[in-house]
Amino acid sequence: MMNRTTRIWSIILFAAMLLQALSLSAVVPQSTVQAAGGEEYGLPANTKDGVIFHAWNWSFDNITSNLPAIAAAGYKSIQTSPIQASKEALTEGSKWWVLYQPTNFQIGN
Repeated sequence: MMNRTTRIWSIILFAAMLLQALSLSAVVPQSTVQAAGGEEYGLPANTKDGVIFHAWNWSFDNITSNLPAIAAAGYKSIQTSPIQASKEALTEGSKWWVLYQPTNFQIGN
């Protein structure tokens, strides 16, 4: 069982690296970009021209429920904590660096 799991992960990781090497990226329809652009909040059309909100240790549910307030505050983009499992589930403010020490490839803290 372990050998099969290792082989499957090897294939998945190889495919991901191959796609990255070929510089293939997902194409987002322009209508989606415009809808998510926050024009109703007066945000700039280009992400590079906006302000980034650092949602440190926020859950994705918390971010999603606060999107209107974040956009109304003038933030164009949101940066999150790493989504990989880390050494410790919860950290104190002085141990922020622990979140950047992943222990596996599972998604979610």
